[in-house]
Amino acid sequence: MTAVDRDLVWRFAELRWRCGTSAGFVAACTGDARRARTAAELGTRAYAVAPLDLRALEAIAEELAVMERELDDHPLKPVDPAPDELDRIIREHARDVLRPLLPDGHQQHWEYTRSSLDYHFRLLCGLPDLDPAAHRDAHYLYGRATMALDLGHSAAFGRAYAQLRALWEANRPEDDA
Repeated sequence: MTAVDRDLVWRFAELRWRCGTSAGFVAACTGDARRARTAAELGTRAYAVAPLDLRALEAIAEELAVMERELDDHPLKPVDPAPDELDRIIREHARDVLRPLLPDGHQQHWEYTRSSLDYHFRLLCGLPDLDPAAHRDAHYLYGRATMALDLGHSAAFGRAYAQLRALWEANRPEDDA
């Protein structure tokens, strides 16, 4: 998968999340049964759009955005989460979009690789004498590796995982060497 495809997956996932959020808000808060039904139907259609059909999803998102703007003053209008939380949410959606697009057998390899990553991360963070900077680095590298894995970016995953393993090597107890 190319970088452009990953960008497309990310954009598609973000739009799909926004459609779901807008549809739920409008359907619950409009006070007009017909508009509520329309918003709910648009939300359902957004999740049924063929993977990476950005034009179809953008059309649904725009229609929902118009309906949502009519409720701008509503006290329950959703606000965007903090950037790190938004990234986590979109990454979850991107993973769901990406899975059916991956070649056969990739899912099993993905799960094995994730298990190995989790194992080394837990080993490293479980060291009693790990200094705070190394602990932060471990969390940072783990986050980068999992995001790369979720998005199917093997080269980025390999770099982050190698750095995590190097951090383990530099900090592991003498009796494990």
